Amino acid sequence: PRKHEIRVVGLCRSGNHAIINWVVSQCPGKVLFYNDLSVGVPFEQHPLNLIRTAQNSGSLENWFVYSFEDVFLSESLGNQTIQNDLNLVSGKSKSMHQILILRNPWNLIASRLVWKLKKGQQFRENLEHRNRVISIWKEHAREYLNETNLLQNKVVISFDHWCADIGYRKSVASKLGIPFTDDGFDTIASEGGGSSFNGISPDLKDKKQSVLQRWMSVEDNPIFKELSRDHELVELSERIYGKM
Repeated sequence: PRKHEIRVVGLCRSGNHAIINWVVSQCPGKVLFYNDLSVGVPFEQHPLNLIRTAQNSGSLENWFVYSFEDVFLSESLGNQTIQNDLNLVSGKSKSMHQILILRNPWNLIASRLVWKLKKGQQFRENLEHRNRVISIWKEHAREYLNETNLLQNKVVISFDHWCADIGYRKSVASKLGIPFTDDGFDTIASEGGGSSFNGISPDLKDKKQSVLQRWMSVEDNPIFKELSRDHELVELSERIYGKM
């Protein structure tokens, strides 16, 4: 079988699982997905999160998809242990793409401020943690803008544009070399508790429409106000998403 490899990097609450679910739902053949790999931990010690065989079960394509969350790009790229293990298990890949997922920072901040899981609490209460998250977003934004080129075979995905534009999704699928069906777009992933605002509510229309205006629900929050005065964050955001 021909092996294709997709490495995904993004901050939590950036739509990572919505996009990953959409990607694997369109991959022809067998898909193995490993979620939220830990830097420096051997590959075989990570649990396999998903095995999926497409309806076209006769396909000779094998897809290995794995993700890193809340890490600087240098941390994910430095994880040679995982890369070596993957090559030993299944041989070298025919193709390898690295997806970088970015979300409008104001909607990202809003989602992390109301997130009920532990990382949400850390973002609200731990200044060091919050500063790290914002620093990671800035690094990812500069890679998105091609000010840096740390990722080879890079496919950048703006979650906001992905949600709003079917033409944008077609373009992403083409760059990844997968046939576009848009399968999986209307599914809310359960990882991380689903949406910070709606959990795993099946109200998909609301999810797609309101996800772009999350910031409006927290604009009076003191942390949100403080971060909105970060000039570097504002400048990078406006270059990618325009004025808030």
